[in-house]
Amino acid sequence: MGRDFFGVGRFFCKQPDCKCGDFISRMQQEREEVAREEDQAMVELETRYHTMTCQAKSVYQLTCSVCGHDATAHSPTARAEVAEQARFSEGAPCSYYVTQGICIRKDGQDPEIAVIVKSKRKVGTEFHSTGRRWTGRAGGLWMELDAVDETKGGWLLIEGPGFGIEGLLLQQATLSEAAAMSGADAAPIALEGDAATAAQAGRPDVDA
Repeated sequence: MGRDFFGVGRFFCKQPDCKCGDFISRMQQEREEVAREEDQAMVELETRYHTMTCQAKSVYQLTCSVCGHDATAHSPTARAEVAEQARFSEGAPCSYYVTQGICIRKDGQDPEIAVIVKSKRKVGTEFHSTGRRWTGRAGGLWMELDAVDETKGGWLLIEGPGFGIEGLLLQQATLSEAAAMSGADAAPIALEGDAATAAQAGRPDVDA
């Protein structure tokens, strides 16, 4: 990770087709190069810097020496973190109803580490969502429960691989459908396959 003149960390370049990695200013690159030479080289570099105009100093410190793009064209967030953020999507609060009589749930705010619980629910049972969604590493789509309406927060699987169930487990409700729904008590049932192994170990199913 490089840093711009203001101390902000800068990573990969966001310009189309640019494959530049971490930002490094022309000034930073030259300072690193002369640091390996005699002290006189650093003195000469600093002298040249102090004779520059304000505009030249700005370009010198805020232009990437690798790709030539401005520091602001470089992401302040690492690729891995950007990819993780992209797995979440925001939406308006809404309701979902159970379509197959099965619910797969993750309690807690972080769906990445939450343990999976599988339970029976009456078809048509309503759940209130914040509108936020999360996509698991294997492609499973989850919706965030509204803790205010559902007693406690967590995540419910809308659809996804790894549980031996085809199709949607939850369907987003229309306004008229949401008004007609009623809840039902859950009856936990045995987990199967990798999900069962994960639950017994007290860890999340990594394939979810």
